[in-house]
Amino acid sequence: MTMMNLPDHLLTLAEGDELPEEGYRWAELVEGVLQVSPSPAFGHQLALSRLVITLGPVVQDAGSVAITVMDVLIDRTFPATVRQPDLSIIDLAVIGADPKRLHASDVKLAVEIVSPGSGRRDRGTKLSEYAEAGIMSYWILDIAGPAAVLDVYELDGTSYRLVRHAEGGTVDVERPFAVTLDLDALQA
Repeated sequence: MTMMNLPDHLLTLAEGDELPEEGYRWAELVEGVLQVSPSPAFGHQLALSRLVITLGPVVQDAGSVAITVMDVLIDRTFPATVRQPDLSIIDLAVIGADPKRLHASDVKLAVEIVSPGSGRRDRGTKLSEYAEAGIMSYWILDIAGPAAVLDVYELDGTSYRLVRHAEGGTVDVERPFAVTLDLDALQA
């Protein structure tokens, strides 16, 4: 196993940008600290793929696109925070600019699929960070239990309000796009 050289100080945004992709592909910069996660498991990847297939045509009709695992700048002030939502919905116009990373203001919807070890971060830390950064909608999909669980949050001032909680079956979501999701089909 190859050992990564981890920094011994809080990273600046520029230092984070200089990290090689190899070894840091699943890394997020959180208040200057590098958080490295293992590659997502098969069930996580399958749920993400199915979600992209479901949302793709819906968001495209609204002039948007679904992007997986792209850096999103949450807070540029030192020490900076850059997250990688599992799925970000952005305007097609943003793609034309070929950005190195997205800005939170570019993201209409951020989706996190809970993985072993990410639940507290997805339901707590990221919930707060995404709201403070102004991302209008945030979904948390948990596929680990007997039924897939979806929590849909909408920005209400500077914090999120839970607008929909669904366990298994189909669920209709109205914002930021009207879509019916088959939660059972998202679970491997």
